[in-house]
Amino acid sequence: MPIVSLPLTAGPSENTGLNFDLNASECPPKTWTSGRNVRFSIQGILPTRDDTLIVSAGSTFHSVFSVSDASTGVPLWTLGGNTAIYALDNVTLTDITRISGPYTGGTANRWVGAYMNGLLFLTNGVDKPQVWNPTTPATKLIDLPNWQATVRCAGIRAFKNFLLAFNILKGATQYGSMVKWSHPADPGLVPPSWDETDPTKDAGEYSLSETPGKVVDIVPLRDLAVVYKEDSVWTMQYIGGAYIFRFAKLFDSFGIPQRNCAVEFLPGQHICFTGDDLVVHNGQQSASVAEGRIRSFLKGLTYQQTLPAFLVVNQQETEVWVCLNTGDASTRLVDKAIIYNWITKAIGIRDLPAVAAMDSGRVASTLLTWATSSTTWESESRLWSEVGQSDSLAKLLGLSGTQVYQFDNNNYRSDPTSVERTGIGIPFRANTPPDTTTMKFLSRIWLRVIGKEGGILNVTLGSQAEPDQGIVWKPTKQYTIGTTKKLDFTLSGRLFAIRIESSGGYPWSLLGIDAEVEKAGDN
Repeated sequence: MPIVSLPLTAGPSENTGLNFDLNASECPPKTWTSGRNVRFSIQGILPTRDDTLIVSAGSTFHSVFSVSDASTGVPLWTLGGNTAIYALDNVTLTDITRISGPYTGGTANRWVGAYMNGLLFLTNGVDKPQVWNPTTPATKLIDLPNWQATVRCAGIRAFKNFLLAFNILKGATQYGSMVKWSHPADPGLVPPSWDETDPTKDAGEYSLSETPGKVVDIVPLRDLAVVYKEDSVWTMQYIGGAYIFRFAKLFDSFGIPQRNCAVEFLPGQHICFTGDDLVVHNGQQSASVAEGRIRSFLKGLTYQQTLPAFLVVNQQETEVWVCLNTGDASTRLVDKAIIYNWITKAIGIRDLPAVAAMDSGRVASTLLTWATSSTTWESESRLWSEVGQSDSLAKLLGLSGTQVYQFDNNNYRSDPTSVERTGIGIPFRANTPPDTTTMKFLSRIWLRVIGKEGGILNVTLGSQAEPDQGIVWKPTKQYTIGTTKKLDFTLSGRLFAIRIESSGGYPWSLLGIDAEVEKAGDN
């Protein structure tokens, strides 16, 4: 009988990875119809990594920011909570809350930050904005100098030498569409003025009142600042002169529901979670990467479930994680990450342990080299390419309850992994569409998989007589990496299904699947 290669894993291209939108029999050949804790990279289909506990904080935080110690240059992280802010040097937590007393925000008043000229600026929308100057654990935060006493802002970002504040509260009056900017700050100094009425300063403000939505974030894009509202997207361009900035509407077909729902993942490229879509744009044109793939999943989220959402760039894996709440929205925590790989254009998925926030930055550690590593091939939980890896590479740090984790860090996994494809038509000749009309007989499969010898994969095959009929699953069989050569099955149908699972352990990579199959008739 002929042996055919099932085109489920080959190479980076569009429409790969998971697809929840289309009927299984209509899915592109390189897509999978279900998955858990799995990513699709140029190395094949892989389990996502486990997370490593950094410290148990003893307090619950909801915001995290990456900075550097101004005196030593080593990585620091800032953890924000309702009433206090702490600095973390990867070992020790230090309270850097302002001397004047605790903050007054609630769980919904999450800190928004801007790192500019070596200083960290923070706001929660309730208290006066804060500045950490210098960024050392021995220094407390202070109220931002030169900020107007009766003004508050929901967010603050940096652009060029300006600080940008948005969604402004003046006294008791809310200006949700307003963007406010400071006079430019000299290196190492805070902005000298926010007074838009002072003709000797470049401070100013502007209301984007053409659409009713509030401004929720501002993200730089080349020489532009992209202003994201709830219902539209605008550009903010520095022009100098009397107006300082020029504003123009970019898109009115989408906005974003919350801060940190838009990030720059490549130079000149933003990716945005709109509340029911995932959109990539370059400041001129936009395109959905979710439509026809996972749009139905995103549309199934309630408005309340979108409020805790955020995006984070996993630079080492060329991925953007779209972190979402898919359960109890009242917790304001995320439990799932949709993983978009911008090299393979593939979409994966992983579970998250009730995470409040995550950021990408440097993590201080004691680096192992080939000379100092005492582990073996069998016991090493990291990839060998990671031994001696520079601390300058960005890592993911996040908050879950009172614990701080480094995410996607440990190759020895405790979480189960699964990937499933139903509605498989068999292509009997190369470069031809899969055949879904004739009856076929499948007798065995070969997995092209690499991993630690002795690792176990559970493989289940099924068949369908017609696309609209149910799947008849065969008993699960074990595939032992390094030992099993093939798995024998006996299936007949027009369409087939495969499910591959692992319960944890060391990583593996699925490179391809071959099957021994022949036509059993034309009807």
